[in-house]
Amino acid sequence: MTGGDGGFCHIDEDNPNIQISAYTGNSYNITSNAWGSSAYVSFSGGKFINPTDYDSDNNILYTANGTGNYSLIKNVGTTNNTSTTSVASFSSTVSAITVSPNTNHRVFFGLERGLVFRVDDANTTAPSVTNISPPVSTPYCSSIAVQEGDDDHLLVTYSNYGTISVLNPQMAEATGLASKETYQICLFVGLFLILSTPTKPYWQPKWAFGQPMI
Repeated sequence: MTGGDGGFCHIDEDNPNIQISAYTGNSYNITSNAWGSSAYVSFSGGKFINPTDYDSDNNILYTANGTGNYSLIKNVGTTNNTSTTSVASFSSTVSAITVSPNTNHRVFFGLERGLVFRVDDANTTAPSVTNISPPVSTPYCSSIAVQEGDDDHLLVTYSNYGTISVLNPQMAEATGLASKETYQICLFVGLFLILSTPTKPYWQPKWAFGQPMI
């Protein structure tokens, strides 16, 4: 046990002795010897249950850190260096983070107000940021999934309760489906709102309302 009210935890895929447990905000316990000992790393910012994702290949933890930023812990398990990167187009706080399983130092970020970004060279102070957001009003991006072997194939979910971006507040939980055959992605927000991407690639996906062919 490393603290109450914990959040996302991670185990290094290359070296499972490296493990990360989270407390509230940007507070983490990190071990490199399967909890024989551990280091406590903490810095300001972050949500109560703070979104994170871990890059096992490069030993970097990516974390949310307030409007317009994301933070990093580099050299996880050794020096645990912390830094924060500002992104002007991040108009709200990061709410979902997914490290690409296919492209080195590429990270996908979802925001509290619905925007989704692909960030290349995310480990640097000057990353390349691409807005790949669907045309939804202001929903809360809750997760991003990336297909192994294909960064163009994404699944994004939103979760909202009682906001105008949800057409049926009684069933206001978004889910998503993806078709491997047609590479269509659809988002179901509540009961009635359907968005889909008809074709790949998704570097600048064109989202459309309507019934996807799945």
